[in-house]
Amino acid sequence: MAKASGVDIGSAAAKVVAGERKGASFVLTSFVLADNRDGSLAQGWEALSGAKIGAARVGLNGRELNVRYTRVPRLPDWQLRKLMRFETEEIGGQSEAAVASDFNVLPELPEIEGEDVVLLALARESLLDEHSGAMGAAGATVEAFSPNALGLYNAFLRYGVIEEETVLLADLGHENLNVVLVRGADLVFARNLSGGSRLFDKALAERFAIDERRAREYKISEATLDVGRAFKDPNQEKAARALAAPAGQILSLLQSAVTFAKSQVKISSLKLDRVLLCGGGARLAGLTQYLAKGLSVPVELFDPFRVVDTSKLDEQSAELLEANKLEAVTALGLATMAVDPEAYGIEILPAGVRKKREFLGGTLFLIAAALLAVVYLAVRGVRLKGELAALERERTRLARDVQKAERPNRSAQAV
Repeated sequence: MAKASGVDIGSAAAKVVAGERKGASFVLTSFVLADNRDGSLAQGWEALSGAKIGAARVGLNGRELNVRYTRVPRLPDWQLRKLMRFETEEIGGQSEAAVASDFNVLPELPEIEGEDVVLLALARESLLDEHSGAMGAAGATVEAFSPNALGLYNAFLRYGVIEEETVLLADLGHENLNVVLVRGADLVFARNLSGGSRLFDKALAERFAIDERRAREYKISEATLDVGRAFKDPNQEKAARALAAPAGQILSLLQSAVTFAKSQVKISSLKLDRVLLCGGGARLAGLTQYLAKGLSVPVELFDPFRVVDTSKLDEQSAELLEANKLEAVTALGLATMAVDPEAYGIEILPAGVRKKREFLGGTLFLIAAALLAVVYLAVRGVRLKGELAALERERTRLARDVQKAERPNRSAQAV
């Protein structure tokens, strides 16, 4: 697909990055960011009404998305598909809810010989239906659903600085934290976790007895985690101390993600070298320094838009993107997945869409092939019939010539 959109419906804001692939580059054609007032998917899509998104790769997040890792012997594709289908049916039976799924094999891990690690992503059909039912207002159609964490990975793979090191990518959203572990260019681990920047909002709201909206505004404009600096007023110092507890929770989530990754993919020697942070929650002043101290590795903000062509954006969209680059990273990765057929991805589809595509890609292909065969045979038959008629005429002519030659031949034999 040459043109596509990446859509990330967060609980605080809905983000859309649209663009097209031109050679090896990705050209942004539009960027939309809208507040999600009540945090629901329906409200997020409604906020994008009139955007005319078109074909979209939609990110999935939250508790209704389950990402699992399975070590299997190296199998032919058909056997692996059968095994993953069986596992999906088993999980769906345990949860007593219809689930849709897709899988992909992780890049080969040198620590594991003779086996593959399969990433299996499952989402409740009800989640996909909720998206599908609400996206019409934004003029969007489903290209596919993919975990947000894989959007983050593709943003790094395409636009990040890749070296021989292990990097933890973290997208700190309002209520969710997506983490990805990458070694060199190879994906090692991807997962979505509950816990985002709303932890900071709640802490400030409780400390100052205000609502979360005001707490969030204060967090963005005034708050800091840097307790070693001179504060501008007593409230800023109080806020810094209130933010220490939720910052510790975020640090714990990142540390546990690395530990969990080691146990899931069975790489006990995995050592973290660097952390890249994005998402709206990454804006908190002093957060990168706090996490760097706790993780004992450099922590930086991730800005992939430095190498993205934004020349086609109108002035208003360009200014909006400049102010919200951190929030748009995952949507950029989702759009990249949609336009790049070689991107590492997972495509989860609702049952109805999947059956339609299977019909278009399989049954309809067979019907078209059969019709083509019939047309070919008919044309071939007409052509052969014409050739047969020509041969019959030639046979008749030759028979007459033989008869003419036979008469003098008989006379000569008689003499």
